[in-house]
Amino acid sequence: MSAEAEELRLLLQTLGVVERKIKNVVKDKKLVSLLTQQLKEAGITNESTVSEELMDMLMDLAFKFPSDAPNNKKFICNELINHNIGSVQLIESIKYFKNIKDANFDIEHWKKKCGVGVNI
Repeated sequence: MSAEAEELRLLLQTLGVVERKIKNVVKDKKLVSLLTQQLKEAGITNESTVSEELMDMLMDLAFKFPSDAPNNKKFICNELINHNIGSVQLIESIKYFKNIKDANFDIEHWKKKCGVGVNI
Protein backbone atom coordinates (compact mmCIF):
# COMPACT_ATOMS: atom_id res chain seq x y z
CA MET A 1 0.00 0.00 0.00
CA SER A 2 1.37 3.42 -0.93
CA ALA A 3 2.01 6.08 1.68
CA GLU A 4 -0.86 8.15 0.25
CA ALA A 5 -3.24 5.19 0.48
CA GLU A 6 -2.17 4.46 4.06
CA GLU A 7 -2.64 8.10 5.04
CA LEU A 8 -6.11 8.11 3.46
CA ARG A 9 -6.98 4.80 5.16
CA LEU A 10 -6.09 6.24 8.56
CA LEU A 11 -8.07 9.43 7.89
CA LEU A 12 -11.14 7.49 6.78
CA GLN A 13 -10.94 5.26 9.85
CA THR A 14 -10.70 8.33 12.09
CA LEU A 15 -13.76 9.78 10.36
CA GLY A 16 -15.72 6.59 11.01
CA VAL A 17 -16.00 5.27 7.46
CA VAL A 18 -16.86 1.57 7.42
CA GLU A 19 -13.95 -0.74 6.74
CA ARG A 20 -15.51 -2.25 3.59
CA LYS A 21 -15.63 1.18 1.92
CA ILE A 22 -12.09 1.96 3.01
CA LYS A 23 -10.77 -1.28 1.52
CA ASN A 24 -12.55 -0.64 -1.77
CA VAL A 25 -11.01 2.82 -2.05
CA VAL A 26 -7.43 2.17 -0.95
CA LYS A 27 -6.92 -0.75 -3.33
CA ASP A 28 -7.30 1.59 -6.34
CA LYS A 29 -4.57 4.19 -6.83
CA LYS A 30 -6.82 6.46 -8.90
CA LEU A 31 -9.59 6.43 -6.27
CA VAL A 32 -7.04 7.19 -3.54
CA SER A 33 -5.81 10.21 -5.47
CA LEU A 34 -9.32 11.47 -6.29
CA LEU A 35 -10.64 11.13 -2.75
CA THR A 36 -7.51 12.56 -1.14
CA GLN A 37 -7.78 15.62 -3.37
CA GLN A 38 -11.53 15.95 -2.69
CA LEU A 39 -11.16 15.76 1.08
CA LYS A 40 -8.36 18.36 1.01
CA GLU A 41 -10.51 20.64 -1.12
CA ALA A 42 -13.38 20.22 1.34
CA GLY A 43 -11.10 21.00 4.28
CA ILE A 44 -11.64 17.59 5.86
CA THR A 45 -8.94 16.56 8.35
CA ASN A 46 -8.63 13.93 11.05
CA GLU A 47 -10.10 16.50 13.45
CA SER A 48 -13.23 16.99 11.34
CA THR A 49 -16.64 15.64 12.20
CA VAL A 50 -18.33 14.37 9.06
CA SER A 51 -21.64 12.55 8.88
CA GLU A 52 -21.81 9.28 6.98
CA GLU A 53 -24.19 10.91 4.50
CA LEU A 54 -21.81 13.81 3.80
CA MET A 55 -18.86 11.44 3.44
CA ASP A 56 -20.82 9.33 0.96
CA MET A 57 -21.67 12.46 -1.04
CA LEU A 58 -18.04 13.64 -1.01
CA MET A 59 -17.00 10.21 -2.27
CA ASP A 60 -19.61 10.40 -5.04
CA LEU A 61 -18.38 13.87 -5.92
CA ALA A 62 -14.78 12.66 -6.06
CA PHE A 63 -15.51 9.55 -8.12
CA LYS A 64 -18.44 10.54 -10.38
CA PHE A 65 -18.16 14.27 -11.11
CA PRO A 66 -16.83 15.02 -14.60
CA SER A 67 -13.07 15.51 -14.50
CA ASP A 68 -13.32 18.23 -17.14
CA ALA A 69 -15.28 20.50 -14.78
CA PRO A 70 -12.86 21.25 -11.91
CA ASN A 71 -14.11 24.77 -11.19
CA ASN A 72 -17.73 23.70 -11.08
CA LYS A 73 -16.72 20.74 -8.90
CA LYS A 74 -15.36 23.21 -6.34
CA PHE A 75 -18.71 25.02 -6.41
CA ILE A 76 -20.62 21.77 -5.77
CA CYS A 77 -18.18 20.79 -3.01
CA ASN A 78 -18.92 24.08 -1.24
CA GLU A 79 -22.66 23.50 -1.66
CA LEU A 80 -22.27 20.08 -0.01
CA ILE A 81 -20.12 21.33 2.85
CA ASN A 82 -22.58 24.16 3.51
CA HIS A 83 -25.49 21.67 3.46
CA ASN A 84 -27.19 23.51 0.59
CA ILE A 85 -27.69 20.32 -1.42
CA GLY A 86 -28.34 16.69 -0.60
CA SER A 87 -27.79 13.42 -2.38
CA VAL A 88 -30.62 13.86 -4.90
CA GLN A 89 -29.37 17.32 -5.89
CA LEU A 90 -25.81 15.96 -6.12
CA ILE A 91 -26.91 13.23 -8.54
CA GLU A 92 -28.71 15.80 -10.67
CA SER A 93 -25.73 18.17 -10.47
CA ILE A 94 -23.41 15.46 -11.77
CA LYS A 95 -25.74 14.99 -14.75
CA TYR A 96 -25.99 18.77 -15.24
CA PHE A 97 -22.24 19.33 -15.28
CA LYS A 98 -21.57 16.35 -17.54
CA ASN A 99 -23.40 18.40 -20.17
CA ILE A 100 -21.89 21.82 -19.60
CA LYS A 101 -18.47 20.76 -18.27
CA ASP A 102 -16.64 23.74 -16.75
CA ALA A 103 -18.59 26.42 -18.61
CA ASN A 104 -20.06 29.36 -16.76
CA PHE A 105 -23.63 28.71 -15.70
CA ASP A 106 -26.61 30.50 -14.27
CA ILE A 107 -27.01 29.49 -10.63
CA GLU A 108 -30.79 29.93 -10.70
CA HIS A 109 -31.04 27.67 -13.75
CA TRP A 110 -28.84 25.07 -12.03
CA LYS A 111 -31.00 25.23 -8.89
CA LYS A 112 -34.16 24.70 -10.93
CA LYS A 113 -32.72 21.85 -13.03
CA CYS A 114 -31.23 20.06 -10.02
CA GLY A 115 -34.05 20.58 -7.53
CA VAL A 116 -32.06 22.74 -5.12
CA GLY A 117 -34.39 23.97 -2.40
CA VAL A 118 -36.80 21.10 -2.98
CA ASN A 119 -37.02 18.65 -0.09
CA ILE A 120 -38.06 15.12 -0.88
